[in-house]
Amino acid sequence: MPKTLALYMRLSSEDENIGESDSIKNQRELLHRFVAEKREFKDWEILEFQDDGYSGTNFNRPQIKRLLMLVRQKRIDCIIVKDFSRFGRNYIDVCDYLEQVFPLYGVRFIAVNDRYDSNQTKGSSVGMDVALKSMVSELYSRDISTKIRSSNKVRWSNGKYLGTIAFYGYQLSETEKNKLVIDDQAAVVVRRIFQLAADGVNPNEIAVLLNKEKISSPLAYRKQNGTDLDRGWKVADERLLWTRFAIKRILRDERYIGKLVSYRRTKADVSTKRTKANPKSEWIIATDTHESIVTQELFEKAGTWFPKRENPCKHVPSRGYPLTGILKCGYCHHNLTRASVKQPYYHCYMAKYEESTPCSTIKVMETAFSDILLAIINKQVSMVLRDGRNPSEFTLTNHERIQSLQKEIQIRQQEIEKLRVARKNAFEEYCFKHISKEQYVAMLEVNTQQMNQISEKLRELQTECSLLTEDEQETEYQQVHQKYEFADQLTKDMVMAFVKEIFVFEGERFEIVWNYEDYYKITGLL
Repeated sequence: MPKTLALYMRLSSEDENIGESDSIKNQRELLHRFVAEKREFKDWEILEFQDDGYSGTNFNRPQIKRLLMLVRQKRIDCIIVKDFSRFGRNYIDVCDYLEQVFPLYGVRFIAVNDRYDSNQTKGSSVGMDVALKSMVSELYSRDISTKIRSSNKVRWSNGKYLGTIAFYGYQLSETEKNKLVIDDQAAVVVRRIFQLAADGVNPNEIAVLLNKEKISSPLAYRKQNGTDLDRGWKVADERLLWTRFAIKRILRDERYIGKLVSYRRTKADVSTKRTKANPKSEWIIATDTHESIVTQELFEKAGTWFPKRENPCKHVPSRGYPLTGILKCGYCHHNLTRASVKQPYYHCYMAKYEESTPCSTIKVMETAFSDILLAIINKQVSMVLRDGRNPSEFTLTNHERIQSLQKEIQIRQQEIEKLRVARKNAFEEYCFKHISKEQYVAMLEVNTQQMNQISEKLRELQTECSLLTEDEQETEYQQVHQKYEFADQLTKDMVMAFVKEIFVFEGERFEIVWNYEDYYKITGLL
């Protein structure tokens, strides 16, 4: 069986600023040329993995995740990258993979431009040059991130539009960078929306009217003219209809009167894509940055649908209708809406936005469906308790053991984190010449040995805890079913305990997604 060689390539927006040398195309050519020159790889199977547009500060990248999954399945024998920064810019994580993960699975690692080959470093810790390059790469990422953020703030203040996609009603200028110009076709629709709202037509009626006239919604419009850049936004309704929410977003958007509002959110940290909201006092607002689609007067007149409230209404708690939030349209996957009439029923509110839609066939009578669902749950409960074991078989000793294991696992994880911090501190001590190279190497070897021992113990604890937890979950399933064994009325708690969601289709057909679906499949009850 031939061995498998993985070629990994990565490019981020920061790397694009450097130049063409780090492009995916050039990385691929370099790696294939390197492999062709090595006779040892002649009969190897070659797999390619590329993350285009992803930062190297963390490993939350689609293709690196796929690659590492294959590594754990022992389906990869060697990984080749252009340099360490392509694999990752986080010093600790890169060193952990090179010192622990890859040796554990017998994977060879080669960084071409850094002249690193793990086969030449067997039996020793990661060399000083590798550690230094990884640390510098991480510091570079943090430094460039700070510089980019500062540069963006200046450009936002100067009215520069930094988005890669123009919002509905505008398009990116072909002659001037970071400039918006009016998209005449979409602007007509935007002006009409504002005028209708100003004339007293509510957002819901505007949405119905636009759908009736087959006018493309903003997302559908971007997809049609190819300006969505293959982002593949997830939406519940694939038909991409206008809704009252889309209309309200447009009517509230000050960008249509020539303003740009930026810096409303920012990255929580350079190592993550997670963002946090900035206080309104920190927002960057630039006026007269682009040609307005509507006048200030029309904007304010249309905005009467959204009166400012000093004391907004308090949240009214749900009455706890058993089926609310559980029933979903089988066609557009939106939650069904409850009609509070003499004989309550559920329907899909998307039906009012388009004529002749399959959503209009959805009508679920609350009382009748509640009786049906109660009967189904009762049958499921009966089957589980008939075929399942007695919940008392899971002893208190097992529960206590799980709690003990979880505490011990937490302690081991804290020990590993301390060792990682100590490793990083030791490297900094060496960089500032507080310790010699020999002292640093010795500390690194002791640190790695301790980390390997703790990691092995941690894996043993996690395996034992996982096995006991599975038993506990099985018992929990039994106890939940036993709790509702003789239920004669459908309650919200009962539905939430058993059902994740129910998709309703035309002709009174429905599909139930159970909370315990995996358990039912394992026990043969589904």
